Amino acid sequence: MTVLLILFVIILALLIILALPVTFWGRVRLNEKLAGEGELAWAGGLVAARLGMLDNKPAFSLRVGRWTGRPPRSGRKKPARPKQEKKRKPDQTRNAFRIKRLAPFLDGPLLKRAFAYLRRIWRSLDLKLRLEGEYGTGDPALTGYLTSLVSALHDSRLELHLRPNFAETALDLRGEVGGRLVPVRFLWLTGGFLLAAPVRRLWWSRIIKRKTKVREVF
Repeated sequence: MTVLLILFVIILALLIILALPVTFWGRVRLNEKLAGEGELAWAGGLVAARLGMLDNKPAFSLRVGRWTGRPPRSGRKKPARPKQEKKRKPDQTRNAFRIKRLAPFLDGPLLKRAFAYLRRIWRSLDLKLRLEGEYGTGDPALTGYLTSLVSALHDSRLELHLRPNFAETALDLRGEVGGRLVPVRFLWLTGGFLLAAPVRRLWWSRIIKRKTKVREVF
């Protein structure tokens, strides 16, 4: 009886932990350099991880309650010697093997399940995204194609203010993102996706193949 009670308490504690939402936010600016910051927080900020990027140098910190910790700065590293790259000949058999391995993932029902799973995850994130700035590829036709893709992204949670530059190459983007995720809901959706018939056939067949290979060895 005591063992069952302890097991019940452990399961209940795990459910409470997984039911507490995880919130996240981030800001980024991309031009000649990448700069930004973001934070991932759990239980209303009881535990939070923060990541910043300035002059292409990352900075990380972890906060648990009132305690804040940062990784120790590493000493100066010796400059690594440049490695001489060996020229590789194109291997058609290797490319064919890669295509053969990707073939099971291109199944119609499997792709349908995958897109449905991604849509559910997208809705569960309660995501809000704002992106503004200027972009240009230097090729008016390609820039126009990108503009048509951007205009097709209509969503109440997406706020886009992008200006195409058809005259020259340009990249100056600023973005903000925020949202929340309940871990137990994410695990529920992921479990349902993995147990769906098209997905289950894929990973179950791999397990059977591994078992048969082990039996052949022994």
